[in-house]
Amino acid sequence: MTEPAAPVQGLTFRLTQRLDAVEVLPKAVRQHVCDTLLNVMGCAVAGARHSAMGMARRALVQVSGAGSATVIGHASGVEPHQAALLNAMAAAVHSYDDTHADTLVHPGGPVAFALLALAQVRPLRGDEFLLAYALGVELACRLSKALACPPAVHAPGWIQNGVVTGAGAALATAKALRLGPAGMAQAVGIALTGAAGVRALSKGMCFSLMSGQSAEAGLRAALLAEQGFGSAADVLEAEEGVLAMYSMKPHPGHLVADLGTRYELMDNLCKPYPCGVVLHPAIDACLALVAQEVRPAQIQTLRLTLAPASARLGNHPHPSTPEQANMSLQHWAALSLLDGQAGLAQTEPRRLADPQLAELRHRVALAADPGLARESARLEVALHDGQVLALNVAHCRGSRGRPMTHEEVLHKFKTQCESALAPADTERLRQACLGLDGLGDVAELVAHAGRAWQH
Repeated sequence: MTEPAAPVQGLTFRLTQRLDAVEVLPKAVRQHVCDTLLNVMGCAVAGARHSAMGMARRALVQVSGAGSATVIGHASGVEPHQAALLNAMAAAVHSYDDTHADTLVHPGGPVAFALLALAQVRPLRGDEFLLAYALGVELACRLSKALACPPAVHAPGWIQNGVVTGAGAALATAKALRLGPAGMAQAVGIALTGAAGVRALSKGMCFSLMSGQSAEAGLRAALLAEQGFGSAADVLEAEEGVLAMYSMKPHPGHLVADLGTRYELMDNLCKPYPCGVVLHPAIDACLALVAQEVRPAQIQTLRLTLAPASARLGNHPHPSTPEQANMSLQHWAALSLLDGQAGLAQTEPRRLADPQLAELRHRVALAADPGLARESARLEVALHDGQVLALNVAHCRGSRGRPMTHEEVLHKFKTQCESALAPADTERLRQACLGLDGLGDVAELVAHAGRAWQH
């Protein structure tokens, strides 16, 4: 192995030096990592049959030869960098993956599948994977906070997933390769050459592609750093560096505050519904209305009040594609009221043409209240008989105030796997994820998941 070029003592190096010093994670952190890994593996298994995945795979195999790395849902192998891209994309394609509470970034898939692609060509133990995964997710969340969370002022055109998750995947993969702080710093800088995340592209298939590209970029960056390929020493803090370019007013303090003792990844949470997280309070409110046995035929008008950013991002009254529907408050409110549930069955593209659903979407009005938190919602319903009902959601399911329990995450995982994997393979995958510490070879994870849709 070529010794990576040592950077000047810039912020990137200081960060990686402190992260590399972490060798023992607290028990609660390890358990949380296993739960979020179980979640992202279930998301990839379920997402493997999405139409966008077929398009992506057919396109990419034309320019790359066969390989030994597994793409979930397909018998034939591909090269590792393509496996990283396609599997991370599958984990994000239903918008059902993990979400960091403060930044809304989704680091789990890019970090996990960069590491799992590496594990298919380099032996990697479960405890090594666990630590590398945790540190990669930690960096992605902290970098996103430094760009976007108060007192930082984010640049609204950038969506964080495309900006920061490649850096997290690179750091994790470099850690697994034992490159040390210098090599990890170089890998992070190399990955950031591809930092991008245009928010307008988040309403189409490109949203999941961002996660795939981040995984691929992270794997590639670590392998380049291993060969001594260099980056800029001040990639984060330079006058035209990442912090300045992707934030109107960055706050570097978020990167280092209690680093190594407080874990930002503990606020990287699993999602209960397969759609944009800003829609979840509205879904909870509508499901609560269904629980009161109110039916759509009784509803004259329905008014949802949310935090201003949620109301703005989710205002898509006439979605024409599944990707637009994934970010439509009107669509998911109507779905929840009609079906009494909000799961993968509700993401079927055919539902967009449902006339009853379209008519109900027209009855949903949105309002914004700066006093409401992102995880809160108010619902006011006028019924045809003159009654007016009101419901409040203080903390939606899956939020920091009401995170999914281990049992809920496990149920979600099994539900995603039930039509894709044989029961025995689902159980093997569950045991491998939750028993990560004792796993001798992480490639087992991919082997179990790789049988999805093939039984």
